[in-house]
Amino acid sequence: DLWWGDLRFAWRNAVRRPGFTLLVALTLALGLGVNSAVFALIDAVLLRPLPYREPSRLVRSSSFHSSDCSMPSLPLLIIVRKTLPVISSI
Repeated sequence: DLWWGDLRFAWRNAVRRPGFTLLVALTLALGLGVNSAVFALIDAVLLRPLPYREPSRLVRSSSFHSSDCSMPSLPLLIIVRKTLPVISSI
């Protein structure tokens, strides 16, 4: 019975102030939409497995210089591929 009274009170206030009710509904809709979009992005980028046959065997290569961390050049990758038999393809 207590819940029914609270529900009637909330409905009366919502009907009495339609602008505030619309603002609350739009805020909830926006929050749910943003939450769904962020989850979809995180799911697609971080949670799904990589589209490779054996993603656990992937490695990332980078070059470290005194103040620079960048991707290695193609000639360096070719040298690495020839000298390291562990790497199957680049």
